[in-house]
Amino acid sequence: PSFARFKDFDCSGLVTVSLNHVVNDVRVDYAHIIDIDVVGHCADSIYSNASFLVLPLYPHVEHRPTNKRIEDFFVDYPVLKKLDEEGRLIWYNASTSAMANKNFPIIPVRYFSADAVVALLAYSGVRDIRTLGVDGGISYSGVFSDLNEKTLLANGQPSFDLQFRAIAK
Repeated sequence: PSFARFKDFDCSGLVTVSLNHVVNDVRVDYAHIIDIDVVGHCADSIYSNASFLVLPLYPHVEHRPTNKRIEDFFVDYPVLKKLDEEGRLIWYNASTSAMANKNFPIIPVRYFSADAVVALLAYSGVRDIRTLGVDGGISYSGVFSDLNEKTLLANGQPSFDLQFRAIAK
């Protein structure tokens, strides 16, 4: 998987977005997380390594949408409240939730965080997107092997290949 090659690239002139646990290893402009439990695993890194945290308004818990808003998680994940107070917490309406703020568009989230981020960028008018570490198949980069038993395809999808269908759309 291509994330292992991250250090081979100069990303200094680019706006960077991480997916899930990547924020533990890389300093980024935006950390994107759909499942709120990832915030618990990465709270310190999110605060120190990301300029902003991007989440659905109604985050998932264990890969399932909830009817709880981000601020309902402030007690369990104090980093969220701190980021919100600093203007560093960004939310969006995800298509996975039946709940939404009707004043804002609903962003399609089909399979994985990668397709959600590409949709967010496209809806924001971004035309050039480069992905690194967004790979197909059924495994993570060796860098994330500690997550194999915890999160690998835990959302029930058979393969990461599906994300390319959503990204193309």
